[in-house]
Amino acid sequence: MKQWIEDLLKLQEVDMRIRRLTTRLDMIPTEISRIESELENDEEELKKASEDGKSTEMEIKSVESDIASLNNEIEKLRQQSSMIRKNDEYKAMLAEIDGVKKKISDLETRELELMDKIDGFKMGWEEKKRSVADRAESLKTEKTELLELEADLKKEIESLNAKRAPRLDPIDDSLLSLYTKLLNRGSGEPVVKVHHGSCGNCHLRLTPQTVNSVRKAEKTFCENCGHILYVEDGEDPGAA
Repeated sequence: MKQWIEDLLKLQEVDMRIRRLTTRLDMIPTEISRIESELENDEEELKKASEDGKSTEMEIKSVESDIASLNNEIEKLRQQSSMIRKNDEYKAMLAEIDGVKKKISDLETRELELMDKIDGFKMGWEEKKRSVADRAESLKTEKTELLELEADLKKEIESLNAKRAPRLDPIDDSLLSLYTKLLNRGSGEPVVKVHHGSCGNCHLRLTPQTVNSVRKAEKTFCENCGHILYVEDGEDPGAA
């Protein structure tokens, strides 16, 4: 294998590793954002549940207050009824008292419903808090691991970039310029093997002249995609 090919392949090995690590690195902010969003949503859900519980307790107190006020009203009506002498007025007073009792009965029914609701809330509240706390711990651990991975990836990419620099020196400027252009496209490897007369990148059939040029280890490029072509020592690039 000609030296120019070996030099390019050594450079490409480093660049492909950098590309893979960079791709993984670029995913981390989105993953962290997702974790932070889930943590925030869990806290909001817990806060809403707490507010719902407090709202129910306040409504119970309001209902109890209304019942107490109506009971006072009944007591006043009863006191007034003792001073009524006319039968029609007395019957009207009793009807009014019955109406107030009906309101009290409705409020007591509502109070029972609210008490059942608050009992259910209290039963599920501790479990919900534990569930949210466990999930928060898991998500925070995941975030910590992602931050550690981010630091490791940056460190490795920095190390690879340091190794990359000296691998540029043996490659002539025109070839390096083409290689860099292909690398920046992000479409596969810039330097590809020829397989059975076809380009290893676009997989289209190469002309006999191109295959022959690859066979001679000359600087050769795919007529279709422009990628740099080579063949392993001992292999026939045109063999079917």
